[in-house]
Amino acid sequence: MIFNLIETLRSLGFGALLGSGILGLSYLTAPRLFLGTTTMETVLAVGGLLGAGAHQLIDTWFLKGILSRIGGFVGYYSKLVQLAYIGRYLEEEQRRHLLRELTERYFLNETLKGLPPPDGE
Repeated sequence: MIFNLIETLRSLGFGALLGSGILGLSYLTAPRLFLGTTTMETVLAVGGLLGAGAHQLIDTWFLKGILSRIGGFVGYYSKLVQLAYIGRYLEEEQRRHLLRELTERYFLNETLKGLPPPDGE
């Protein structure tokens, strides 16, 4: 819980810094694009708010929503390839045990202690 709070605050800070920096540079390079009464402080505050919100949206939707699922998929199959590559150096029983544990963790995210072992073990 505390880790999530720290991660959120870090994310908000980075997004606010990035957003205010981009909008601030835009204001300095092209001030005629903004209203005549706009001050630099207002531009930085609005940029910070927009940047923090955008960063939270990207973090929640894209990174945690999409890439985490793709990462788990790629991670599982890369471990299968590694196991196939080093499988010739392992005993058959050890290779089957590793394959079973890897598959259980990927598909069920837990161990199957209560179920009987598959045929051949």
